[in-house]
Amino acid sequence: MVAAILALFSFFYYFICSSLLYLSLHNNAWDLGVFNQVLYNTAHFRPFTYSFRPFGNYLGDHFSPILAVLSPLTLLESSLPILVAQAGGLALSVLVLYLLSLTVLKSRWLSLAIAFSFAINPFTLNIINFDFHPDFAFPLLFFATFYFLFNRRYRISFTFLALLQLVREDAFLLVLPLALIAFNKFKAKKLAIYSFVLCLTYSVLSILVVMPLIRDGSGSPLSDHYPYLGRSPGEIGLNVARNPLIVVQKLSGLTERTTIIKFLGSTGFLTLLSPGLLFLSAPIFLAHFLSVVPMRINLEGHYPAQLLAFMYVAVVFGSEYLNVKIKDQRSELQLKVKNFIILNCRFGFCISISKFLRDLGERLSLSVVVSIYLVAVSVVSFTSFSPFPPSLSANIDRFTVTSHHWLFFQLIKLIPDGVSVSAQTNLVPDLAFRKNIYEFPDLREADYVFLDEKGSVSGNAVAWGYYQKKENLPKCGYQLIKDEDGFKIYKKDSSYNLFRVLGC
Repeated sequence: MVAAILALFSFFYYFICSSLLYLSLHNNAWDLGVFNQVLYNTAHFRPFTYSFRPFGNYLGDHFSPILAVLSPLTLLESSLPILVAQAGGLALSVLVLYLLSLTVLKSRWLSLAIAFSFAINPFTLNIINFDFHPDFAFPLLFFATFYFLFNRRYRISFTFLALLQLVREDAFLLVLPLALIAFNKFKAKKLAIYSFVLCLTYSVLSILVVMPLIRDGSGSPLSDHYPYLGRSPGEIGLNVARNPLIVVQKLSGLTERTTIIKFLGSTGFLTLLSPGLLFLSAPIFLAHFLSVVPMRINLEGHYPAQLLAFMYVAVVFGSEYLNVKIKDQRSELQLKVKNFIILNCRFGFCISISKFLRDLGERLSLSVVVSIYLVAVSVVSFTSFSPFPPSLSANIDRFTVTSHHWLFFQLIKLIPDGVSVSAQTNLVPDLAFRKNIYEFPDLREADYVFLDEKGSVSGNAVAWGYYQKKENLPKCGYQLIKDEDGFKIYKKDSSYNLFRVLGC
């Protein structure tokens, strides 16, 4: 009952925070705008098409077939339904993690402490903090796979494992270790073999065959993340093998070391009690910390999702190790103090103290101590690093909805349905329910341009010439039709055909 209340509270907390970010226009073209368009087009029988990349299909960027399940949510042409789905998925993760912990540890309080820690972990909240991404499903499916695996419900476990593979092309970083654990720890040899074969076949086909075909010669997104290592998985792996020192140098950077300490410290370093799982998660750590993308290095946005799944399973099995090895053991100091009082005090207040300490020693199990420690560490971590209020590091302005923001939802009605639009990054998400949407200054065939002088401009937009293109809009054949409170809407003059000549 308490776990269900915790999950329900988590859902409302996640959804309220994410919806406030949405209403205050603190979302972006990447990723909420991208996924709104991909899901909308999929729901309208244009599977996974989008206009953000030249090759025009999201599966060439990331292979995420599971998005098709969420596509009907965009028929309402609002971002709120998929934000509800994301909040619900993470809240269910809290509940499933509790059930997994309870099955393994047989301790309700410790299981609640672990679930509570996951619910308020700053890195869990980072997933909600930055738009929407299907990676939110990684913890839920990973915990569910382990839960049914531990209960020897192998068919159900395999089903969740297969769904895990559908979230993104690099899910093999979770699936292959799961297969190994199923084989060694649980002796589920058939499940392990089936999982290994499925994962290997699926990953090879999707990453090495299907995605390159979809990209049709366009560069792999890997080149944006690891430009100093190579442009393909094979080239990157070869360069790392040839020059392992470059890995050591990158991992020893101040930002990388700080993030690792904050990440492991958010659970009080209890993950270190399960070194085997930490070792299996090493490829995910390397994938993030060898990148040059700041969000990956800092484990912001959706990037910590896979590592969170590993970390909390490691906490569960690390706590099991403690319980097995030193269950109900009191410290030497506690024993000495207790025995001293019992042996030397025979009357009055001292007898009461000795009885209290004896009862406390019997009740104060290791599980309770670890529970208190984990909750305390989690609260400190949340207070210090959480992007959401009431954390000390939360920016309350990001959650404040003003009349300027409400005006946007009125002005958006001036844009006809179906026309192509180029918009500033913070305006793209609610304009993305159409076949063609572009992040300004990308104009291409845009019929309308929608800008917000009070809103954020992405780094990519600045690099692409945002301010120069903004000044040249009249020369490109766009007429200003609305100018109110910093919002500017331009419409292309259909009789003006020279904008391509002028480089627009």
